[in-house]
Amino acid sequence: MAAVNGLGTGDHGRGRSYTAGMDPGGLPDLDLRRYLDGLRRRKATVVGVVVLAIATAITLSVLQDPLYAAKADILLQPSGSMSLFVTGGQSQLDPKLVIDTEIKMIESRPVRMAVEAARGRVAKVHATRVEQTLIIRLTGHGDTPRRAADVANAYADSYIQLRQSQATDDLAAGTSALLRKIDDLQTQIDEIDLGSGVGAASEDDPARADLAAHRAALSSQQILFRQRLDELQVDSQVRAAAVRVVVRASPQTKPIRPTPIRNVLLATVVGLLFGVGLACLQEFLDDSVRTQEDLARLSGLPVLGAIPSFSTSRTPSPILAVAGETETGAAEAYRALRTSVQLLGVTRPLTTIQFTSPGGGVGKTTTVSNLATVLVAAGHRVAVVDSDLRRPRLHEVFAVPNDKGLTAVLVGDATLAEALTPVPGHPGLQILTAGVIAPNPSELLSLKRTAEVIFELQSRFDVVLIDSPPVLPVTDAIVMSEWVEAVVVVVASGQTKRNELRNALDQLKQATAPLAGAVLNRTAREPGYSYSYGYGTEERRRRPWDEPPGANGHGGTRDPRITQP
Repeated sequence: MAAVNGLGTGDHGRGRSYTAGMDPGGLPDLDLRRYLDGLRRRKATVVGVVVLAIATAITLSVLQDPLYAAKADILLQPSGSMSLFVTGGQSQLDPKLVIDTEIKMIESRPVRMAVEAARGRVAKVHATRVEQTLIIRLTGHGDTPRRAADVANAYADSYIQLRQSQATDDLAAGTSALLRKIDDLQTQIDEIDLGSGVGAASEDDPARADLAAHRAALSSQQILFRQRLDELQVDSQVRAAAVRVVVRASPQTKPIRPTPIRNVLLATVVGLLFGVGLACLQEFLDDSVRTQEDLARLSGLPVLGAIPSFSTSRTPSPILAVAGETETGAAEAYRALRTSVQLLGVTRPLTTIQFTSPGGGVGKTTTVSNLATVLVAAGHRVAVVDSDLRRPRLHEVFAVPNDKGLTAVLVGDATLAEALTPVPGHPGLQILTAGVIAPNPSELLSLKRTAEVIFELQSRFDVVLIDSPPVLPVTDAIVMSEWVEAVVVVVASGQTKRNELRNALDQLKQATAPLAGAVLNRTAREPGYSYSYGYGTEERRRRPWDEPPGANGHGGTRDPRITQP
């Protein structure tokens, strides 16, 4: 039950004081609590998105062709350590640079073409370095375990063959260059030998000594080149054997794709994030009044009650929440609303209370009807007036005739006593139906005769509840507010827009309507809260506002057919 402490008298100034506190900008509330409440209300959206994501992941996993992987390991040596004749001072290449180079070679087009020539079209191999070692791991893929292993091994074999072919080519090129150099040196030596035999001089001839020294130098170079040729042949063999397969790929029975469990977990996380984001977006874009806090902040009025949604199959009054023995949350909420309405008249008793709303279909007539029944159950004499002369409904709620009503009284076709109809099953409750639909309701309600009818009702009843049309579509409610002591605005949670509420209150404020409070209809019950108090059947707890007329000073009688807690 909303707090109503601090309410003043029922004069017109009270409406101005409360509407002055309205939210001027009407900006969306960015409070974290609002979004948490929004997530709770929109949990169906979040769950729906998560279920859709999981269903999509499962479907894709079922439809996806299986993919298998197999791994082969290759051991290689950096180029600087592939020679048996490297001196200690020779620099070594960076192993990481060597590994990266060899990986590029493995993934190169020549190796791939060699594999496809042997195995047909295959997927590209994935080569990686194994930690900080000189081992390269080749991962092959295929639609069967054997195919994946064959692909990995084929890449390893093709890479090794390429390295061996390169070593052979390097040997041939180096051998050819060295042989040409050796032949060139031999030619120079032969020329010296031929020249030294013509016109030979004495042994101490300086020219002959120079030729001999030059021949000796050429012979030394020739010997070195022959030695390098031998080393090159040996190094070529070492280099060809420097790369070898240390672990050949074997078939793996477990596919790497699809992975249903991982897909479902990933879909759950993604779906949850997307669902929460979508729910928050919906909450941000939602411009309706949702909670009591929204209503109090936007209207500046005290919230007199929050009525949960309810449905019942009772007849003949299907929208009365308190028309039977069964205790419901809505029935208790209406009793709480009754207490708030009674507290409005703490300073000065209020007799005539008008109920209106920004738009139609918010449950305003339901609120008036149920409030009337709980007031009568508490021992009050209550009159309910249907001032909706365009689309009246009160006679349908209480199942009473509508041949004579407010219209007939206002035009003088019937007296008030003739038009008032007692409600069967609710002693102390009488209804003044709308009667025949009038062609000019606003002009009819603006007559002084309307005020006279209301004053006469005040003299006969403890409480007069007036069900009036919505504010925005027509001006009837504005006209009727001139003759009442308090106006209560009924809002439907999740249905009434904030701009609608703001515009309706602006119009009522301009007409100096005595705004007294607001009621939030069709709310969702808070989690963990129940209206059931577990009353026993032998002894029921009594509350001060449910005391019989003799205890609280009000006239009237209690309806023995309505069970009170």
